[in-house]
Amino acid sequence: MSEQKFLQELEKKLWNAADKLPPGTKIEIKNGKTEIYEMRGIGRLIDDALVPRA
Repeated sequence: MSEQKFLQELEKKLWNAADKLPPGTKIEIKNGKTEIYEMRGIGRLIDDALVPRA
């Protein structure tokens, strides 16, 4: 799968999931360590998911 196709599918999945989460919802993320992510809005979620963290 190409990177562009992967990102398009990821964005679609995030839009579908975020429709069910109102702003202020806190999500526990477990990926080697545990973090709490606070849902601020659909645009911010997609931006946070697609931009690599420093």
